[in-house]
Amino acid sequence: MATSRETARDALVALLEAALVGAGLPVKMVSGSKQPSLEGITPLVTVLGAGSERVPMTYQGNRVTFTFVVTVWVLQSGTDWTTAQAEDTLDDIEARIAAVYEENI
Repeated sequence: MATSRETARDALVALLEAALVGAGLPVKMVSGSKQPSLEGITPLVTVLGAGSERVPMTYQGNRVTFTFVVTVWVLQSGTDWTTAQAEDTLDDIEARIAAVYEENI
């Protein structure tokens, strides 16, 4: 059976969710699909499929590489929320995502 990109995407969503969502963490939601509206769910991280490569290997099946786009959405400004806070939040989320990658390479 072929390796599933959906399974890999779901696993990445689960890793990011554990590191980013919850009490004291910066993200409200991590999603493996596009959202119809951002209202009330930012900061939001989405993980979307961007491609796959399946290189045949003799007698061993395929070597699979999946590509994903991880996007961070943060409200730019609003009531009791400034552009400086938005930038700080983006930086914090980026660092946490980088840590997830480093821990799971």
